[in-house]
Amino acid sequence: MLGETPVPKTDQDGDPPVQILLRFPVGLRRWLEKKAKDNGRSLNAEVVDRLVKSKANLDAFQQLQETVEQLCERVENLESESHSHSDPNPDR
Repeated sequence: MLGETPVPKTDQDGDPPVQILLRFPVGLRRWLEKKAKDNGRSLNAEVVDRLVKSKANLDAFQQLQETVEQLCERVENLESESHSHSDPNPDR
């Protein structure tokens, strides 16, 4: 297909690409074929691109989730320290 990026002989880990057989619902396949045509690439290249982007988004989300958990722990620790340093009898 014109404008198609050739499949690399290896991925970033040095592994060769593998061939798998997938069955898609007809409507999803048609949608993917249209998107592939709109993007000037083969159905295979479209599916691979979408899977790679999906994985990258998931990796970024997981990293963000870990950061939020670390920040929550820090806030809890700071609140705990703050309560332990406050005056137990503020009315005196």
